[in-house]
Amino acid sequence: MKKYKLQILFIVTYALWFIPWEFKKTLPSIFGSNYLQWSLTAIVSILIPIGSLWSLSWIQKGRRSGYWLLLAFSVPLLISLFSYAVVSPMLMRLQIHQLSFFSKDVETISTLSNQIYESKPQDKQKNLARARILYGFYGIKPYLPSENGRLKIYSPTEKDVKRWKEMQETKQMAIQTENMIKWQLKQIPWLFSVYLGNYILIMALGLGFYSYKRNKAHKSIPLGDNCQDTQGSNLKSTTSMRAYEV
Repeated sequence: MKKYKLQILFIVTYALWFIPWEFKKTLPSIFGSNYLQWSLTAIVSILIPIGSLWSLSWIQKGRRSGYWLLLAFSVPLLISLFSYAVVSPMLMRLQIHQLSFFSKDVETISTLSNQIYESKPQDKQKNLARARILYGFYGIKPYLPSENGRLKIYSPTEKDVKRWKEMQETKQMAIQTENMIKWQLKQIPWLFSVYLGNYILIMALGLGFYSYKRNKAHKSIPLGDNCQDTQGSNLKSTTSMRAYEV
């Protein structure tokens, strides 16, 4: 079991790293909670540098598999940093831009209203179509020109009212989704910092502790043994010189 500790750590790291990336899409009710996401992120950000330090110890002992494991532990770190720095912000901003379609578009409202205002009484069908758009998407009842020259407020049909209610529900869902994406967008710098900060901190502490132990081991060698070895070698040299002179 001790022989496969690093391999087990590798499997656990990848399993915990994969859950926030994939299962929050398929099972958001279980794996989409912020507490679970942050907990798994913190654990993985600690396991990656521990695995990297362990792999370096294998490399020092001459085990070639340490190189592959060091590379394997670096993959989730690099993917996470690149995703948090580039991919995720770009995709989230694109989603926010797409959801902005449901917000009140002043330019569209102004254009349709001007077209109704500048139209003639003969353009009744076109004005009705424009009025349905204004009411169905924005809940606005425009004034329509009549044949006697007066303006008459648009009276929506049951179908228009139903469409407006459906649009309101869709708009509310879009607003909630947009707010959630904006909140996640604010979290990305913190997630990036957790991965990078924990890696740098743990690697620095691990390498520093290894250097400390190595220096301590060198200093713990008894000086008396070195002196005895030196005196013994000098005595052997003197004896050999005297034998040569004789």
